[in-house]
Amino acid sequence: MMPAALARRSAARASYPMRVVQRLTGLSPDTIRAWERRHGAVEPARSAGKTRHFSDEDVRRLILLRQAVERGHRIGSIANLSESELVKLVDQESALGSLGDDSLEAELEPRDLQYGALRKRYLDSIMRFDVGKASDLLSRAGALLDRNAFLYQVIIPTLQEIGDRWEAGKLSPAHEHLVSAQVRGLLDTLLRQHAPLPGAPKVVITTPPGEHHELGAATGALLAATRGFSTIYLGPNLPEADILLAVKECRADLLVLAVQHGMTPGEVESFCVLLEHLSEHVETWIGLPSNHPAIDLVGEARYFVRFEDFDGALLERSERHVRTP
Repeated sequence: MMPAALARRSAARASYPMRVVQRLTGLSPDTIRAWERRHGAVEPARSAGKTRHFSDEDVRRLILLRQAVERGHRIGSIANLSESELVKLVDQESALGSLGDDSLEAELEPRDLQYGALRKRYLDSIMRFDVGKASDLLSRAGALLDRNAFLYQVIIPTLQEIGDRWEAGKLSPAHEHLVSAQVRGLLDTLLRQHAPLPGAPKVVITTPPGEHHELGAATGALLAATRGFSTIYLGPNLPEADILLAVKECRADLLVLAVQHGMTPGEVESFCVLLEHLSEHVETWIGLPSNHPAIDLVGEARYFVRFEDFDGALLERSERHVRTP
């Protein structure tokens, strides 16, 4: 887990403008301003020009307050409750049977069963090409859930299910592209709203030439961004010359390549030559399936088959970099 000091510094850098908070919470700007002015429900930071900027905690509070108001509570009587008190209040009035309901609130309660319901609703929306519904589910889950719950209970299991359906021939390229676009949109938002931690290493993340599947790379970039790295995500299928150009121009401390598809013996040989060359210029990590034929063939590179292990290595790498004079 992230040390408390790093977590506090990371959270302090989350800053959402009103237009983003409106989309994440489902509340109108007028309602948000009224709850702030009349009831002190949140205390957003102000820029030099007096523009409101909301934190992750502000967003979570507003969502919980909206849920409680929709259940019949008066905002004046609950505006000053703590976040834990609001969670208990909402939980007490939400039965597990409400999972069949269309409300987002039921799906976003932190229970394992309901994480599964949320993932199912998201994937069902993707299969119907209901872009708005899928995006709304993802955005609100990201706003309400903490980092680990969102990544490990929602994003990563969903992407694993996408991969399983792809392998089974139950998913079209159009569906995969839609999910990729939404994950990339989430990543773009995260990179805009969360500044890197002071002294954090720079990481370039992409896929090697011929690898067009980017969901693993995009998820790795999400993990790096939430760990406070200065993250440069370049998308899939990048030629070697362009990878090296990016690494050199931004003075990257780390290169991460994601590989999903299998390789022929000739492709494995070419890939190992690529890794040997890249490793001469920058510390290189590889994410790939546990049964991939290229795993552990290049001693200079570091291999990962689980996102949890990759995440832990990111945290260790960040702390080691910060400690280095």
